[in-house]
Amino acid sequence: MAPLTRERADDNHVPTSLMVEYYAQRASTPGTLIISEGTFIAAQAGGYTNVPGIYTEEQIAGWKRVRRPKND
Repeated sequence: MAPLTRERADDNHVPTSLMVEYYAQRASTPGTLIISEGTFIAAQAGGYTNVPGIYTEEQIAGWKRVRRPKND
């Protein structure tokens, strides 16, 4: 998968449950390689709404919810 943004973060750029579901669906096929979407590394780097960030503790916690499905 290409590292495109899906704009499925909240207004604070925190990954949402919809984002967790999106990646879980795509990772359900064994051998799938997923490169996560474009992500803001600082507030100054952003300019779009609902794009995930990775520069606050809340955002990092949101990303930790995006992982390989537990049945693997």
